[in-house]
Amino acid sequence: MLSALGPHVRTILTPNSVLLVLCLDHLPAASAKDDEEPRCKPMLREILITSCLLRNRVSAQQARERKKAYLTDLEVKVKDLEKKNSEMEERLSTLQNENQMLRQILKNTTVSRRGSGSTANGEGQ
Repeated sequence: MLSALGPHVRTILTPNSVLLVLCLDHLPAASAKDDEEPRCKPMLREILITSCLLRNRVSAQQARERKKAYLTDLEVKVKDLEKKNSEMEERLSTLQNENQMLRQILKNTTVSRRGSGSTANGEGQ
């Protein structure tokens, strides 16, 4: 497709895309010959279409790269949050066990005080 554009277009290959350079000096003047004008317009139209397609390709590639970076960032955040969640679940379990143990101690202390307190009151009277 690029070779069909003719001698008026020069292509430059870059790492990410192809750049088309239009050499307007070599194009025939529109007023020079009326019979050359119809041939020139389709060529310019094809150049514009190709240019648009290339810009679109570059834009799409940049969007894919942004998306990849965004997803990588999200994956890092997910791993971090999963780690924090695991730590918090472990802490919750520890606190629940401690709470249960303290409730049991409180219950045993309350029962023993009631038992010894009522016996002491009953014996004294």
